[in-house]
Amino acid sequence: MSLSLLAGPLIGAVIGYFTNYLAVKMLFRPRNEVRIGSWTVPMTPGVIPKGKSRLARAIGKAISENLLTEDELSKHLLNEDTVNAVTDKAVDFLNHEIREDVIAVTGVAEEEYDARRDKVVDSISSYVSEEVNKLPIKDEVTRIIVEGAKEKLGELAAEGGMIAMVAMMLPEEKIRELAEPLGWKAEQFINENAYGYIQPVLHDKVSQLEQERPMDILNDLDLEDSQIRDFISKTYRNLISDNIGRVMEHLDIAGMVENKINEMSVEELETLVLSVMNKELNMIVRLGALIGFVIGTVNVFI
Repeated sequence: MSLSLLAGPLIGAVIGYFTNYLAVKMLFRPRNEVRIGSWTVPMTPGVIPKGKSRLARAIGKAISENLLTEDELSKHLLNEDTVNAVTDKAVDFLNHEIREDVIAVTGVAEEEYDARRDKVVDSISSYVSEEVNKLPIKDEVTRIIVEGAKEKLGELAAEGGMIAMVAMMLPEEKIRELAEPLGWKAEQFINENAYGYIQPVLHDKVSQLEQERPMDILNDLDLEDSQIRDFISKTYRNLISDNIGRVMEHLDIAGMVENKINEMSVEELETLVLSVMNKELNMIVRLGALIGFVIGTVNVFI
């Protein structure tokens, strides 16, 4: 008699357990459509594989309209902790040597950085040398010599005597004829040696600048650390406030989430859902057993 009383609740519990277990499994399985000839077996594929695109669209819409809204994103980006964290990071960046900062930002190895720096220095040196070579050096040197000679001869003429007579008899054209070869020589020397003089000097200056800290440079401009922090914080706040709307307009969050989910395989989607709701789904299965047991018990007394 006692076994018959227990049979109903136990059978109800087993049926409830396996019914809910099957229902949970059918959320994801079968993963593909099952066909017998031209007839599609009902309930295939499973609920989630069949409605994957609708699920992706719904999740994307929910996230964009309720989670990652412009107000929520602004609130997070502009709260005091975030602003302080950004400011601290910027100040820390300014307290490193320029060389370290550039390497950190570009992500290149030190050897590659050195090679690129030297290439830039060489390019600038070549450019400056070419521009210097375009200058009318011969004409300028000749002009300077002629003017200097005329000025000196004028001073000698004012002193009187034989030297004054020689100075007055020396025409400007003659002075120019004597000065032009010097102008040609000066121009030739600069054309041949400009790069050799400019490149080492520029390389040394760049090397010195690399060892400077941006914060020290700003301090040399009479800017205190507190002023720099305030400027960074204000600039960050203004940047976010003025541009968050435009960013959200171009950042299609709903579309990004939808595309990401659609790109996932059913297996990956199942793993994702179970990683979040495995405990809850197991609870549903166990709840089915409990409800089946209760219904079986009730039937015994009806």
